[in-house]
Amino acid sequence: MKKAVMEKWVKALRSRDYKRGTGRLRGYVSPSDPERRSRAYENGGEQAFCCLAVLCNIHAQEHPEIAATQTSPYEYLGENEFLPREVMEWAGMDSSDGMFYDEGEESPIVIPKVGKFESLASLNDSNKVGFGRIADWIEKNYRGL
Repeated sequence: MKKAVMEKWVKALRSRDYKRGTGRLRGYVSPSDPERRSRAYENGGEQAFCCLAVLCNIHAQEHPEIAATQTSPYEYLGENEFLPREVMEWAGMDSSDGMFYDEGEESPIVIPKVGKFESLASLNDSNKVGFGRIADWIEKNYRGL
């Protein structure tokens, strides 16, 4: 991963400007009932982000011409669960779900006293750590992303 992109990403994750969500890139904080979720969106409900969606948001801020074409509050560049290829390439990442590679081999993300995770997406969705701990891990291990 590119260091300059990592620095922006960890700063955004630590900013407390983003409410964490799970299961998709972006959504709205509301019950799981689809009808109520739609009403939360229509009524200006609070948007929730996966840690990968925060990276997409930074991409959108740096590429307003692309951001202007986005119409779905749940997707970015047609993706709703993982990073779009364009964001991966811009960030210099090797996988769409934030898989970690150590010495070129897939390796679990290990958070002491919390557990092992396959990727940043699975770590985010585990609800075991917040964006601050995710940012700490990214900052120390970004070269393997």
